[in-house]
Amino acid sequence: MKKKGLFLLAVLALVLPLAAFADDSLTFTSSGGTLYGSSQGFTLTSDQLTGVSGFGYGTITGQKLGSVTFTTNLLGPLPGVTYAGNVLDGSPIQAGGTMTITGNGSAPGASGVLFTGTFDQATWTYVSAGNYTLTGIVSGTTGTGNSASGQFSLAIATTPISVFTTPNTGTMSTTTTLAVPEPGELSLLGTGMLGLMGAIRRKMKA
Repeated sequence: MKKKGLFLLAVLALVLPLAAFADDSLTFTSSGGTLYGSSQGFTLTSDQLTGVSGFGYGTITGQKLGSVTFTTNLLGPLPGVTYAGNVLDGSPIQAGGTMTITGNGSAPGASGVLFTGTFDQATWTYVSAGNYTLTGIVSGTTGTGNSASGQFSLAIATTPISVFTTPNTGTMSTTTTLAVPEPGELSLLGTGMLGLMGAIRRKMKA
């Protein structure tokens, strides 16, 4: 029985770091939805999650895996000037707001809240007639409890094609790529694993 217990501890020591790396990189893609915008910020609703990569399940694709929603903070001043940008010409966006990615459980690895966080920074950019992007850095927590941070991008071809109007349901796609867990967490897990292995070694020698 004693040897069996030590064996289980050894297995745990190997499994724990693997679990820590299981969500090492996550990518979410979505399309559709309705984008609202004003000087008070942007809001995305009804966006359909179409791809999930990570969580140990490889890459999952489908038309309706869940949803991506967000509300940004206020539009900020343009570089070098004191007045704020706007939804027609582009603008930096103040840090804050909320973002949530939710799976509907139709596929393994796409169930419940997959990520919730805030925008550390974001920018609304006019690209060409009828085309805009919203890009930013987000940070928060995955559904498995790990800290996560990474890049978010939204591209929209507006309807009507000339300018952005609100609400807008033009052709839209989003991509969110996250790195998890943070280096600090990995250091703590590594230290804990070394301590556990040391304890096992001492018990086996006794």
